[in-house]
Amino acid sequence: MEWTDFKRNMFRTELQEIITSKSIEKEFWRGYRQGLRRRYHGEKFRTEKEHKLLMIKTTDNCELSQKIRAIGYESGYKGMTAFEAEMKLTYLFHVPPVSNQKN
Repeated sequence: MEWTDFKRNMFRTELQEIITSKSIEKEFWRGYRQGLRRRYHGEKFRTEKEHKLLMIKTTDNCELSQKIRAIGYESGYKGMTAFEAEMKLTYLFHVPPVSNQKN
């Protein structure tokens, strides 16, 4: 990942976190930036143990905010752009259930 891509995505997600009023979306963007930092800086950012813990998102004992932060972390770590991550977040929270869609 190039420095300019890293900074662009960090800046955009910092703005997203500021403008959103939903705490769950703020958690996603916090996780995304942590994942992006891990991707860019490698093992200089977080230990391997912390990294593995942040990648776990489906445990029953986990609160929703922790799962959402982990999804954000994974998105950043995989190198999704801020735009791609925003589309993923929109899909997670704004797609109506299939039963409500017209045929």
